[in-house]
Amino acid sequence: MGSDAGVSHFILIDEDTQEILVAGDEVSGFFVDLEGELPEVVFRGVRELNMRKVRTEGGILEIIDRRRAKIGEYFVGHAARGGVEKASVGDVASTNVSFRSFGGRCEYVGAEEIWRHWVSNVVPKAGEWLQWPIECQDDWLHVVQNSWFARGRRAGRYGTSEKALLNGAEMRTRAGFYCALGEAVNGPRGYFGSNLDALGDCLSSSYGEGRLSEVSWRNFTESQTYLGRSYLGSIIDLMHEFDIEVCV
Repeated sequence: MGSDAGVSHFILIDEDTQEILVAGDEVSGFFVDLEGELPEVVFRGVRELNMRKVRTEGGILEIIDRRRAKIGEYFVGHAARGGVEKASVGDVASTNVSFRSFGGRCEYVGAEEIWRHWVSNVVPKAGEWLQWPIECQDDWLHVVQNSWFARGRRAGRYGTSEKALLNGAEMRTRAGFYCALGEAVNGPRGYFGSNLDALGDCLSSSYGEGRLSEVSWRNFTESQTYLGRSYLGSIIDLMHEFDIEVCV
């Protein structure tokens, strides 16, 4: 991903004072397997560094797109700065800032690459999530959910149509089902649940444009294969509970 002039995509902020501790083009070591040894968190391509404030007990990692809008956030908690290193990429000088301790991490390893994709100059489009490997669908759904609420939206329908169209041939995992449903209801990168409880919250919500009324489900038998009859039955029962017509 190329850097956008003047935009820091990953920013560590103190929750209480709203001071910026560090702001850089990228961050590494935050999206990691929590069962392994945790590496240092390093902000790369640093554009802003608070030399006075070197630690926080209430850190928040914000993710900013090229339009300078917040599209994601993680509560970090404790963070203490370590070294500041000058680096270079080709002929371009750069600064990297590491943290010797960093509280919260994200277990969705693939989310790092997806966030980089989202903050770049990429216009959201239908079916975008299908262009990523199937093993990344949990990561994609995580990013969708995080971004949805970080941008101040709630569980509910914000799309213009009361009807949603699903294609069972595309939804080969449970995460894929929620990616597809979120897009069908709320447009590209839209959220409409991430598990059965969250789906119930969305179906019962009157936020946005009101409740969903109908789901048209193509290739339903393929969903039975991919999602399992029991889990799919729970989805259908939940939709019927909220008076949603399911057409298969």
